[in-house]
Amino acid sequence: MISIILPTFNRDFIISSTINCVLKQSFVKYELIIIDDCSTDNTAKIIHDYCNKDERIKYIKNRQNIGCAESREIGCQNSAGNFIVFLDDDDEWPPDKLMKQYNSLTHNNSDVVISDYYI
Repeated sequence: MISIILPTFNRDFIISSTINCVLKQSFVKYELIIIDDCSTDNTAKIIHDYCNKDERIKYIKNRQNIGCAESREIGCQNSAGNFIVFLDDDDEWPPDKLMKQYNSLTHNNSDVVISDYYI
């Protein structure tokens, strides 16, 4: 299983697009751990709606605003996957990203996979 770590803060205007790109992945053995860094907008409500629809989505709310790096660490500490992938709250993935990275890790005896980006 892959653990996807997604820290977020006040992204109610874009978080649905980010979550949907994960839900559209061709690789389906994952957990999506969303760490809310004390959002003050509707981010929490949107995430809760997704959690109610898909048990692979886990929600963690920080007790205080601690930033992206520490939020990622909290996500890692709460992960159950064999692999960890980081996703920023304003990014989107093509539907085959996880499958390609998983295949690269498992078929090439790799320890790390790094990908480029496009706009």
